[in-house]
Amino acid sequence: MTDQPHHEAREVLTNIAFRRDNLATERRQWVAIAWRGGDRNVNALADAADVSRNTIYADLKAQGLDRSTPVEEES
Repeated sequence: MTDQPHHEAREVLTNIAFRRDNLATERRQWVAIAWRGGDRNVNALADAADVSRNTIYADLKAQGLDRSTPVEEES
């Protein structure tokens, strides 16, 4: 029975690692959603995500978004 807390702790640690590994992907997706929705303030997006503006620019690029394209031209 003493192994149970250790097993549970390992399971929690594994879940934390999985979530950590997926945070960047999730952030990129939400940055793209905000961008496509018309939120083009890179500083505000970076502040909201607690990342640098360069990270937001990289996220946009990774999502195939060109920051110079007007909102109405994106689909």
